[in-house]
Amino acid sequence: MKARKGDLVLVEITQRSYVIGRPSEESTTFHFGVVHSATRDGLIKTWSSVGYGDELVSDYGRKLNRGERAYVMPKASIDVDAVLRAAKDHHWPGHPGQPMPFDSIEDAKSVARSCHPI
Repeated sequence: MKARKGDLVLVEITQRSYVIGRPSEESTTFHFGVVHSATRDGLIKTWSSVGYGDELVSDYGRKLNRGERAYVMPKASIDVDAVLRAAKDHHWPGHPGQPMPFDSIEDAKSVARSCHPI
């Protein structure tokens, strides 16, 4: 599916941690955001994550890095602001202004499903 500016995006980020003398550990997290810019072919160039504090979306557009997977939902078929507000409500314990990434795609999908389409 082609991405357009303003579409909802769920980005899967996998990180690997290395500690000398131990096997490496891999963790995967899922982050909601908005497509900040896309190519004419519909590939995501940059995306903005859920914002900190009072911001719903970060003003900072970050590159979609190699190895990161993005799932796009067109803004015409879902209430993007409602999903972002629900994702913002999923915050670090004791820190309501700091959105916490989701640990599984199922958790992230359930948040998106709870928001009614337009």
